[in-house]
Amino acid sequence: FNEYDLIQKNSPRWKALTESVTYCIAKDSLPFDTVNSPGFRFMLHAFEPRYVPPDRSTISRHYIPQLYEREKEKVMAAMATGLKSYAITTDGWTSRVNHSYISLTVHYINNEWDLSCHLMETAPCSIDHTGANLAASMKEALSRYQLSLRNMSAATTDNARNVVSAFEILDCKRLGCFAHTLQLGVHKALEVPAMAKALGRARRLVSHFHHSTKSVRVLYQKQRDLRHDVQGLVQVCSSKLLSFKFCYYFVCRTLQRDGTLHFIC
Repeated sequence: FNEYDLIQKNSPRWKALTESVTYCIAKDSLPFDTVNSPGFRFMLHAFEPRYVPPDRSTISRHYIPQLYEREKEKVMAAMATGLKSYAITTDGWTSRVNHSYISLTVHYINNEWDLSCHLMETAPCSIDHTGANLAASMKEALSRYQLSLRNMSAATTDNARNVVSAFEILDCKRLGCFAHTLQLGVHKALEVPAMAKALGRARRLVSHFHHSTKSVRVLYQKQRDLRHDVQGLVQVCSSKLLSFKFCYYFVCRTLQRDGTLHFIC
């Protein structure tokens, strides 16, 4: 195609395709640079050879903010007509580059009696994480979306002291997250000396197989000989071992392969 055969920028067709690309990136949390990758452009060319997508900078500075504003208007309109009372969930987290964020999700039952939830924002949180600061930040976030504290039925959070303090300041009912409460119990259990010792031995055993291709080969062959399902062992680092889910998978897989390991070790 020459330049006259290409879909002209700002034409309805070009805008529709670009909005679809933007939605794909946002919905699947893809890197903005996806639009510059050879594989992605090859796929777009196969679908529509006359379409040339915008570059990364245009997507991130122009089309992503436009998509955000459109979606925000839809959510605000839905809440304006269908929200009488609501509950929220909120949590803070830190990115890999040590940037702090706090999220806010609103849950409510609309006029059609459908349970609705909207992730309103995941906003940077550069202030000190004191109870007073978190309370002020949460109050400001709710006001941005025209949500009154009087209509909040409850907030579900983790059990951190500063978060508990924040909702005491806001004078709102707070429910501790069940998963986080369970996780605290798991941490306590893993600190029991007998448990810590047993898990330490299991980790060393599993680590041996993850550092020896020959041992893995023998493990798989022995499983086939015993007519067991051929599966590897689950390895976890120290941080993941503190997670109930990863610890559970780690222990279960090790115990499942206990018969095979008995013949090898």
